Amino acid sequence: MYRAFIIGLGRIAFLMEDDSFRTSPCTHAKSYESHENIDLLGGFDIEQSQCDRFKEKYPDVKTSSSDLKSTLYDLKPNLISICTSSSAHLDIVKIVCEYSRNHELLGVLLEKPVGMNTAEASQIQLLFQDTGVNVLVCHDRRFYSNYSYYKSLIKKRGFGKLKSIHGEIHCGSFVKKEKGKKINSFFGGPLLHDGTHLFDLMIWYAGLPLSVSALASQEKSNLLSEDTCIGSIFFDDNVLGTFLVGGMRKYFHFEIVLEWERAKLVDSHGHIQFYQKTKDSPFLKVKKLKMPVGVNPFMNRLNHLLDIIELKVPNKSTIQDGLDAVKVIDSIYNSCQNRGTLVHLDDKNTPKNLMILDRS
Repeated sequence: MYRAFIIGLGRIAFLMEDDSFRTSPCTHAKSYESHENIDLLGGFDIEQSQCDRFKEKYPDVKTSSSDLKSTLYDLKPNLISICTSSSAHLDIVKIVCEYSRNHELLGVLLEKPVGMNTAEASQIQLLFQDTGVNVLVCHDRRFYSNYSYYKSLIKKRGFGKLKSIHGEIHCGSFVKKEKGKKINSFFGGPLLHDGTHLFDLMIWYAGLPLSVSALASQEKSNLLSEDTCIGSIFFDDNVLGTFLVGGMRKYFHFEIVLEWERAKLVDSHGHIQFYQKTKDSPFLKVKKLKMPVGVNPFMNRLNHLLDIIELKVPNKSTIQDGLDAVKVIDSIYNSCQNRGTLVHLDDKNTPKNLMILDRS
């Protein structure tokens, strides 16, 4: 029997189960509770009020708001979820890794993004490498049936080569204050907090980008980050990515568009449109795409972690994958700070077919 513990008792830890429009389980706690081979031992949060709310929901667990290290040593979990604010990841990981050197820690679910920047994410990767603990980064779209199916379509090349990926995340900016601090300082802006899902998906489909170019806007002067960012991402094999993240919307919406040589697919927050070229026409025609049976991504993710532990299957969402997403976001910020300048992720491997137009 596995023994699970959650660090950071916020929305993704357990509170999102109260959202009526989500399919349960949609949190770490409910996923653990729903698994027949896992006991949920407890949770930790620096806010006692969050511990109290968690205790109301799960009265049999133990909680703490003061000493994470002692709590871990007392309860001895072998599965840990790290659900804290992104800016706290590094400090939490140091404690978890120290714990793992003295106790059996089999697996960690690490919420995205891995760190607030590439340097921090790289430190976290090195800390975990020294322990040998199985770590799965929670880029959850890798565990949705539809997004996994699209990856298989890309691999099969039944519609020709993948030519472009366009993604949009419409959301608001984080401007409300918590105890005198803007929430941006904990989570980052839309690029880091929500965009990480989009860029991870693009990387999963097309590989690590070669270069990026982007521009960002900041509608309100008191923001600590961008409110909207648009840009282009250049992948190997002449695949072009484009994106819009943010937009100061009063709603959340995730959309991805995949275009092959002979087909186009639009997944607009689960509403799917598919177009395909036919032999009798040069145009695309609406076609029905047979989709796989849906599975709960949170349970799929948790079961995958257990398969990594028990069956030694390859990890579908590694720390390296999470680090790659942060590298892309850092490169996008770099480009924005230099007014859209093309930024290469690797100077030794740059796009070969970019055309510099000279109209003089």
